Amino acid sequence: MDDTEKLKAENERLKAENERLKAELAAAKEQIKATRAALRNAKDSSPVQRPSFKRVMNLVFEACMTLERVAGGWMLKLGHLTRQFRKLSDIWNLLNVDDWNLAEIFEIPPKQKPKPVLRFPQRNPSLAPAYIPAPMAEPLPFCDDSREVMSIAKVKC
Repeated sequence: MDDTEKLKAENERLKAENERLKAELAAAKEQIKATRAALRNAKDSSPVQRPSFKRVMNLVFEACMTLERVAGGWMLKLGHLTRQFRKLSDIWNLLNVDDWNLAEIFEIPPKQKPKPVLRFPQRNPSLAPAYIPAPMAEPLPFCDDSREVMSIAKVKC
């Protein structure tokens, strides 16, 4: 009997804790619902998260760049450098920093050194002939179609 009383007491304690947690959850849900309604009704809750075209255009103008609408999103241009972005917020995040690097925006590849062109000196035929045959110690043996040996030394083919 002692065990059943302990189990009943534990059961009552857990039920009370369950009710308390349900009340906390309901209060948290109400607070979230009120916050969502306030954000939904706000005119512009966060300009950094949802920048307007006018705000982005002001940043682009201050950076001496141009912005164009293209099929895949937005094209940011500076002279011959171009980069395409899907959203205005991406451009806003890049240009709304105090110190931004041009290479970070347009991803300029590093310049590569040109490969040196090998130039051979012009041949002067009076100084060196075009081809000097190597002297041969003795003629090489060869075989004709009849398989006869045709050489000074007798070599079988």
